[in-house]
Amino acid sequence: MGWAALDAVAPAAWSPLYFPEAGPPHRVATVYLSGTLQPDTWVDISATIDVKVEALLCHTSQVDGPAESVRTVVRQRAEEGGRPASLRYGEAFRVLRFVE
Repeated sequence: MGWAALDAVAPAAWSPLYFPEAGPPHRVATVYLSGTLQPDTWVDISATIDVKVEALLCHTSQVDGPAESVRTVVRQRAEEGGRPASLRYGEAFRVLRFVE
């Protein structure tokens, strides 16, 4: 899915020749990649960590286990993710910027 998403926003996709009947192409300027081993951008999620936890708990087919255990694990991972940027809770990304 990740490669398909990048293909959909890659510079070649900006060409009006690919799907001329669709109208003018949309240009994506920035893509945030999660799960990277080389992050270069951190987002502070301290204000929304509780919302994230509750949203994840709604995905019962993907998230298994007691709710309190899930809450603990999500918070621990967010603490670890934010630590390099001195954030209480954070998420790390590798940012790709497309230029003309």
